[in-house]
Amino acid sequence: MRVFLVFAELSAASERFGGEGYAGGFVAVVVPAEDIRAAIDAGESALRADGYDIVDIDKVLTFEPDEWEHDEEVTAAAQ
Repeated sequence: MRVFLVFAELSAASERFGGEGYAGGFVAVVVPAEDIRAAIDAGESALRADGYDIVDIDKVLTFEPDEWEHDEEVTAAAQ
């Protein structure tokens, strides 16, 4: 099992934005998965379950600890 970062663009119409006037948003979802397809599916499923409308999956990266060593939040989530 590997850890992936799924970067997604979210629609302004997302339920979680509650009509607050947001133009949308961008998030990174940290996902354990066997492969990139499973990571995308899991990331999309988690975002939809939380009330977000996905515009696009921007990119997916394999989590590489050395590349994120200065970002405690991402490193903690990946662990």
